[in-house]
Amino acid sequence: MSAKDPTRIQKLFIGLPEGNNHSFFNEVGEISGVCPSCAAIALFNQAVACPSFGGSFKGALRGAAPVTTLIAGRGLRETLWLNILTADTIATHYPNTTAEQQPTWVVPLVAKGKYHIHEIGLMRGLFWQPARLELTRAAEDGYCDACHSKTETLYRTFDKEKFVYDLEGVWLHPHSPRQWDLKKGSRDRERYLSFTTSAPAWTQLNQYLMDRDTDAPALVVQQCRDLLPDQPIKLIVAGYRNKQASVTLRRHELFSIPLAWKDEPGITQLEKGLDFALAVRKLLRNKLYGFGKKSGATIQDASERQFDKRSELLVHTLFTEMARRERKAALTEFRSEVKYLAHQLFEQATAPYCHSPKGLATYTYFRNTFEAEIAALSQEK
Repeated sequence: MSAKDPTRIQKLFIGLPEGNNHSFFNEVGEISGVCPSCAAIALFNQAVACPSFGGSFKGALRGAAPVTTLIAGRGLRETLWLNILTADTIATHYPNTTAEQQPTWVVPLVAKGKYHIHEIGLMRGLFWQPARLELTRAAEDGYCDACHSKTETLYRTFDKEKFVYDLEGVWLHPHSPRQWDLKKGSRDRERYLSFTTSAPAWTQLNQYLMDRDTDAPALVVQQCRDLLPDQPIKLIVAGYRNKQASVTLRRHELFSIPLAWKDEPGITQLEKGLDFALAVRKLLRNKLYGFGKKSGATIQDASERQFDKRSELLVHTLFTEMARRERKAALTEFRSEVKYLAHQLFEQATAPYCHSPKGLATYTYFRNTFEAEIAALSQEK
């Protein structure tokens, strides 16, 4: 492969400031050389979990920025085993033994070719590499900027070339929740779950765990539910939020679900708590939007961000308390704390606009409707 201008290796490390990527806590040029091991990890992450390099570069099998959900064990070894598919699971969900199993760098894709999901075997799909890349070995040895180890083989740049193809269908990836629309009783527009808004990860927790009419959890989560139905779980949730080729948000969270899989009453209580918090979040935004429209101010976005940040601790506390005490009492306290947080944020956002008769009248109207509707939400069983 030959490229007009080699690309600096930092562009492989998603989210670092190189090209179109967004800078979080890293500096330009922070990663200038990497060892083969770190380069391999970066290549894998870029291929399966990240936005593409932009126009004329194909994205991952799961889409531009999919959510990844895995089961966490008591250590690295147990975590790996909990996320390995059993022979029975593979036979059930990947029955096509004639599908191509070789990775794309062994049996390459054809430029502008057309492929169907039944042609992609499990191994080929897991190690799917949609981009045409070639690492360029530096003339000297040195230290890896990622793991800081001494290496005889150092990569400072890579070449890439535009490469597209067509893929029909949605390949079943074992590490991501899926969702779809219902059209005349049939699935339509099937896709993988992604972080499309700034809402915290807990707002999609039902989709990570439960089978419903329009979504399904990751295959490894389903398998763990079937094989270990009486064991509470720890769920790893990770992914990026993107805007085309740019990464705007990183997510990596651990949720300790305090209930056993088949404890349906407990799961129902947990769902009620999360649904209540989501409803309050939406109500707070709507009321502040209405107030702001009357007052000539945009205040809903900042308050929503504060709600997201401060409610996350309440959600994790709910999980802990449901394992320690009577569930109904834990849920009642959680609802009370969510309501208090919403009222506090409403008062903080509207206070600067209440010094005129018009502003005070607008505040009174929206405060009263806010309190009435949040009270109605609290009455729902």
